[in-house]
Amino acid sequence: MIQQVGYDNLFMTEPWMIDVLKMVLNFFSASRTDSSASMITNFRPLENIVRNEYIPVFEFEQIRKKINLNKFSVLKIDVEGAEWEVVKSFYPSIEKCKPIILMEILPVYSEQHVNRMERQKEIIQILHHLDYSVFRVVKKMDVFIDLFEVMEIEMHADINSCEYVMVPNFKKEKLLNHNRQRLQNKVSLV
Repeated sequence: MIQQVGYDNLFMTEPWMIDVLKMVLNFFSASRTDSSASMITNFRPLENIVRNEYIPVFEFEQIRKKINLNKFSVLKIDVEGAEWEVVKSFYPSIEKCKPIILMEILPVYSEQHVNRMERQKEIIQILHHLDYSVFRVVKKMDVFIDLFEVMEIEMHADINSCEYVMVPNFKKEKLLNHNRQRLQNKVSLV
């Protein structure tokens, strides 16, 4: 299930969830080819569920010990609504390693999705508790434009505004300087 791909401490995993629970969860999908399926019950309550898959669940700490992964510098989370579970599972490792986190958090479109909004708020609270800053990736037509710091994730319907970069505060200024330099270089080319 896990293979090393040629870089120190970089591993690719099969598409199963790493969770805080030791159980099997359902994977809900609106079509047989749905790449946006979620393990969160009622994540998209207006969609009919046409397929359930059983997904084995492991705590990250179990896997980390088994593969002897002691540190990492980047964590990518794109799990269609299960971000809270992943952040909770990785909490000890995030606290220890202080990686840059790249995370997709799908928008909450309306007040009907109170549970989703609460989960997003808790993710941000956890990251702030870990001394992280959260930046929304600003892009246009899939082209990176800028980073915008957010203190919370508001209700919105813009699917282009659901990617975030989370950085430990001791790396924040370096990220901002790099971004400013990139923008200056872009302007000087014009």
